[in-house]
Formats: sequence, structure tokens, C-alpha cells
Amino acid sequence: MKYLNFAFFLALLIVTGCGQNNIKLSGPKKDKTELFSLIDSIALTGTDLKEVMGITVTKNNEIIVCNYNAGKVLLFDSTGRYQRDIISNEIPAFKKHKVGYPLAVTLDEKGFIYVSDNKYRRIIILNDKFQYVNSFIISGHHISPISLAVGNGTIFMGGCDKETGEYVHAYTTNGAHIRSFRKSKTDFEGLPHFSPILNYPFIYLDHDRIFSVESMDYNLTANDLKGKPLFSNNYVSDLYTSDVLTHLQSIKNDYAEVDNELSKQFGIYGDGERLFVKHGMPTAAHPPENYYLKRRFMLDLLNRAGEPLLQGVDTGNEDLFQLSANRALFLNCTPSGTFQIKRYKTLKIKNVS
Repeated sequence: MKYLNFAFFLALLIVTGCGQNNIKLSGPKKDKTELFSLIDSIALTGTDLKEVMGITVTKNNEIIVCNYNAGKVLLFDSTGRYQRDIISNEIPAFKKHKVGYPLAVTLDEKGFIYVSDNKYRRIIILNDKFQYVNSFIISGHHISPISLAVGNGTIFMGGCDKETGEYVHAYTTNGAHIRSFRKSKTDFEGLPHFSPILNYPFIYLDHDRIFSVESMDYNLTANDLKGKPLFSNNYVSDLYTSDVLTHLQSIKNDYAEVDNELSKQFGIYGDGERLFVKHGMPTAAHPPENYYLKRRFMLDLLNRAGEPLLQGVDTGNEDLFQLSANRALFLNCTPSGTFQIKRYKTLKIKNVS
């Protein structure tokens, strides 16, 4: 598929490779404005990483990684050295309830860890000492738990319900279903029967509201925590949306290729003032050689009202996975195949107009 000419976008991120020190914006006046400033890079070592999906960092700078195809969640220390498995079928606590494909991971205010199992449609909870607390099966119609956010004792999960089309779901930490909301606008007619799984919904919890974006309509929606709609904004150009959907239609009978095209490459993050929506550009082959090197990510920067500030910001193969008011964490893969955590200082953007 021929990619878009990103001259249509407001700004383009200049990426010079794995050795870059700062991520800068090239605006229409050719001014250079820093978006993130590199602090350091940490290589993940000591074990074989099969397929890295969910990843987060604790308040003690310990790194938690979902090793998707291996069916494990791994713990690394602050230097990136592997310590041990904290979720796997070899751990006695998981003998009764098998672990399939751990996909998303997040933390709550107390440091408790929440992991979604995409195979068995289960949420797994560990305490801040990495000990098993609880797990429960997702209620609903063939919902795959794609993304997670936790706050004030409520687990919010992004996953499309095959029958209702709703894809933001709220649960207690004991697994009781509270409510579901935010119906998908995507027309699945003509796509495979598993298409609701392919419509990946991603969520971000920000104080009094929850933002969501789905990978097949690029529509940013905000709801309050009881599900009341606040706004909905389709901010990405119709050209880009139709281009991707046309490509998905052309390969709709090839599950592996569809899964490779857009799976798990989206996300939404916030720093308290701004929103960053991440979307992955489709790769040409499945499975492509050196897949993690060939991935390409774009960021759209919006305010909390959903209004675009910057669009089509190219971060190369650096994958944003955690954001705060002062720090941005990216995952990237070096040419040697080593996974790195790159820590950046989050900077304010000036002179973007």
C-alpha cells in the first residue's frame, strides 16, 4: 500500500535513528522545537523476549513486560536486567487458571498490577510485591481485553463486544461488571467473523473522564466515568482513514496479515494537559523480517478538548508506552535485536503555529 504524503499534516518529527538525543518538530516555518529530550536508554537483558506487548514502569523504576507469545509477564530491575517471571504457567498460583497471551499491563495508585490475558479473556491482578491477588473472566460477548486503565477502585477495559458494539467496560476489582459504554461506529460488514477483535479500542483515564480511540475509525471520544458522552471528534483526515480501511478490506480474508497490520499498534496517553494518540503504520509482509525494526509509529498531539495541535508526527520504530507530566517512555529495538527503554523528558511545545 502506498503511504500518504505527510505534507498534508501540520508537522513532521525528525528522527535520526537509535542514537538521537532529542525528538524535535519541524514546523511550517522550519523552526525546531523540542518535544522530548532524551535522558537515557536502558537495554532489556538476561532473557529472551519473544514478542513484547504491554509494558510499564513502577514507581521504583522496575520494568514490567508482557512477553506475549511466551505467555509470561517478566520483571526487570531499574538497570534493565531480568529478575524473574511474575506471571507464567510455571508459577503455582497460575496452575489452576492458565496464562495465555498477556497483552496489556497497567498500575493503580497503590502500585497493584493489572494484566489482560487476550487468549483466555481474563484480568489478572498482582499486589505491589508482585504476588497473585485475584483474576476474573471478562463478562460479555467474545470481548478481547485490549487495553486497561485503573482508578479509584474501578478497572476500565477497552475491548469490543461482538453483539452490542460497546467497547469501554467498567469492573470492580473483584470482577463485577459495573457498566459498558461507547459504541463502535465501525461497519464490520464484509470483514471476518472475528472483526470486533481486530477493531482495537484503546483508553486513557484522566481524572474525571476517560478518553477512547479505536483503530478502525480514528474517532476520539471522551466520556465521564459513568459513561456519559462529553465529546466525540474525528480529527484524522478522511484520506488517511479511508486509505487504511480500504487496505484492510483488501486483505480481509487473511487473518494473519490483518492481525499484523494494525494489531496492538495504537494507544492513547496523556500528560495532564495534552493527549498523544499513537497509531502504527501497516507493514508490508507477514511476518516481516526484523519486524520490530520495521515498525513505524505516528503520534497525533491534541488538547483535552480533542482539538489537534500536531498531526502525523513520525517517531520511527520508537513506540510510546508510558507518559506523565515530566517523562515519556518509549520502546525501541536496535539493529542487533535488543529491546531498549528510552526515557525522555517531556517538554512544552512552543511556536507550533
